[in-house]
Amino acid sequence: MLPAFRGRGLYRALVTARLGYAAGRGIPLATVHSRASTSGPLLERLGFETLCRFPIFTND
Repeated sequence: MLPAFRGRGLYRALVTARLGYAAGRGIPLATVHSRASTSGPLLERLGFETLCRFPIFTND
């Protein structure tokens, strides 16, 4: 994402909406695969915990 668009709350709003959608249907658990450096802090503030980490492989 472009830095100019960071900090506007869009990701938080999307995650919150998805959690509300799931909760409204009686789904008690949510999992997320995300980058620890970018999404991790926000997801932790929303109550998520890191259970495991996966290596990222690139073709560089």
